[in-house]
Amino acid sequence: MLVANTYQETPGGNWSAWSTGLGNSAPGGIALGLAATQRHDGTIRLWATGPDDLSLSSIAQASAGGEWDKWETG
Repeated sequence: MLVANTYQETPGGNWSAWSTGLGNSAPGGIALGLAATQRHDGTIRLWATGPDDLSLSSIAQASAGGEWDKWETG
């Protein structure tokens, strides 16, 4: 999945440049739908549906504020 993101750098401030950092080694193409949740340990998990067959893939942070694991499909 290709997930593009931007964030506000400071409250009421400028926005970052767009990034597609979660697109590496991801199955499928551009995500059609996206959902996110913060887990009890502070990590974030994303779910995305693929553009062709609506397959469900997910990716999670390895640690809160840390690197992301690889995309999983299934």
